[in-house]
Amino acid sequence: MMYYNEDIIYETVKKILKTYNLDDIIKISEDDISMDEIIKKDGYTKEYIVIINDERIRKENAIIKIRRKNIFGNYFDSLSVRRENDKGIFYHFIKYDYLNTTILKNKIRLNSLSSLLEKDPLEYSDLKNIVRPQRIWLAGEKETKDNIFIFCFMKDFRNRKFWKTYGTNKDNNKVENIAIGFRFKNFCDFNNTYKYLQPIKLRDVIYNLNNSFDFMREIQATLKIKFNVHFQFDNINEFAGLFKREKYKWEDEVRLLFDYGRFKLINDVNKKIGLKPLKINGFKKNDDFTNFRLKNSIFELEIVEFICGKDIEEKKYKELEQKAKEKNINIWKYDNY
Repeated sequence: MMYYNEDIIYETVKKILKTYNLDDIIKISEDDISMDEIIKKDGYTKEYIVIINDERIRKENAIIKIRRKNIFGNYFDSLSVRRENDKGIFYHFIKYDYLNTTILKNKIRLNSLSSLLEKDPLEYSDLKNIVRPQRIWLAGEKETKDNIFIFCFMKDFRNRKFWKTYGTNKDNNKVENIAIGFRFKNFCDFNNTYKYLQPIKLRDVIYNLNNSFDFMREIQATLKIKFNVHFQFDNINEFAGLFKREKYKWEDEVRLLFDYGRFKLINDVNKKIGLKPLKINGFKKNDDFTNFRLKNSIFELEIVEFICGKDIEEKKYKELEQKAKEKNINIWKYDNY
C-alpha cells in the first residue's frame, strides 16, 4: 500500500480552493486549534481521511488519517448559521388533527432523514452527486439516514407561498392548517463537554446555489487522478440533514437536527470511561420518527402563538382558542395571502 505525504495532498487541495475563491476558508482552517491540543483537551479528533483504494475500504490499514484542517467543516459553518442562542420566533406548520397527538401533549415529532428523502428522490440524488465518492458515507448511508432526525421551521410566517404549500390541507384544498410560533430557551451548551460530537443542533438549511459545492467534486477528481486516493470530508452526515436543492431557497428553512449516531457514540464512550450517560428525558427512537418533549434536558421549546389559516372551521378555532387560553398562548387568524 502506498502512503502519500499529507502536505503534498493538502497543498493540492488548497490550490483547488483558491480557484473557487475560498481563500477565507483556507485562512480560518489554518488558524484552527492544532490536533494535538484537541486530543489533549477532550479526547476527540477532527480528521481528514484519505482512502487508498476501493478494494481495501473495509480494512483499517487502508485509511490514512491526515491531521490537517477542517476545510469543509469551516465552509459548511460559513453557510449554515447556528441558531441555538437565537431568541427569535420560529414557525412550524401542522394540520389541526395532529395537534392533539403532539403539540398539545407537549411534544414535537422529528422525522428521519430517510423518510424525508423518500418523499423527494431528486433531493437525494443531488446530495449523492455532491458527496460522491464519499465511500465511507455511502457504504453506511442507510444507517446514516435512519439515525438523523429533523424538525423543520421557517423564520417568517408571512410568506404567501408557505400558506399555499404548507398551510393548505391537501385533503380538502382549504387553507386551514396552523403555523405554530416557537421560541427556544435554555439550549444546552455542548462546547465544554461534547464540542466535536454535539448530537443536537439548530441550524440554517444550506441551498445548493450556483453549484456552490462543485469544489468538492473537483477535489475528489483531482486526488483520484494525481494520487489514486479519495478525500473524506468532515461533517458530511450533518451536511446531509441540512442540504436542499436551489428550488427550495424561498423557504429559508431552519432545522432542529438530532444525530442519534452521535448520541449513541457519546454514551458508548461515557460508559467506557465511567462517566454518566447523556440523557434526553422522554426520548424514544422509532424507525421513521422520534418524539421530544417540549421541555427536556437539552432545550426548552416555548409555544408563543397559534396562527390559523383563514379557512379553519369555527368550531375547531373555538376549541383551540380555549386550549390556548389555558396555556396562555396567543391565537389568531391570518388571511393576508
